[in-house]
Amino acid sequence: MIIFKYYKRSGFFSDFFFLMNFYIYCKKNNRNFVIDSDEWIYASKLGWEDYFSNINIINENNSLQENIIKYAGFEDIFIEEYPIYEYKNYLWDIYKYNDNTKKIILEKNKELNIFNTKYGGIYIRRGDKLYSESKLFDSTVYLKLLLSKYPECQKIFLQTDDYTCYEELIDYIKNNELNIEIITLCNKNSRGVIVNEDYNLEQPEIIKNKEYIDKIIDILKNTKKVVDMDSEEIYNHTIDIIVGLDIILNSEICVLDYQSNVSRFIKLAHKKYENVFDITEIDVDLNKKKCPALVDSFYNNHDEWFHSYL
Repeated sequence: MIIFKYYKRSGFFSDFFFLMNFYIYCKKNNRNFVIDSDEWIYASKLGWEDYFSNINIINENNSLQENIIKYAGFEDIFIEEYPIYEYKNYLWDIYKYNDNTKKIILEKNKELNIFNTKYGGIYIRRGDKLYSESKLFDSTVYLKLLLSKYPECQKIFLQTDDYTCYEELIDYIKNNELNIEIITLCNKNSRGVIVNEDYNLEQPEIIKNKEYIDKIIDILKNTKKVVDMDSEEIYNHTIDIIVGLDIILNSEICVLDYQSNVSRFIKLAHKKYENVFDITEIDVDLNKKKCPALVDSFYNNHDEWFHSYL
């Protein structure tokens, strides 16, 4: 039996992809699989089953198997590497909403008046990612690519952790007199969060983000981290993310960048895989044997790509 143990760390979809690796191994090798999410950072009351259906694999004929505990977030303990298409194929076997999550998603779709309608999707991750992992792009870059692929689009859902993205898109639409409605669940006071306050803002990889970070640093520092939230706050925070992502996953077309685990999840989980575009329009090699939790799974030369921004 493989026991996948979550623990107190950040990275919802980073951990999710690690979980997937061990789940796939167990499915292919007839091993039992159990999630231990008692210490999961996103656990409110039940852990995994706060939001999703139980996916444990229990076969009584395998009860004598040795129990092996695998912890979330350690890429050097993969039992076996699988091509990215395996993650795509197994994803919805694992990412299964429970009944309450399904109900909340349906209610939110109706509230936003997007139930059974066509719309575009944009996903932009900022916040702490700008400190060391991501390039900063203006939101209009995403919008322009979306409209080039979907020129008749009149409604766009924006999933982001930074309300500035919404403001940038609204300004562009008004200035260019476009007939487009932008919808977001992002709170107007949100600018992301700092996970680690010890980042060196002078390091060359992120120096071009510094001007922007300086404008929002006080908000970032004062935004509550998940580890500091109580049970109800954790649930509301996490369910908002899940609901927003579901809306993105049902868009006609989605534009994002592959710099975060969330965006790589969106690419693999979207109902129209071929309609999800990175702003640089790079191709994803589904045959590549690499866990999607690792950024170079999608960017073949990520370091070169990242440093070319300097």
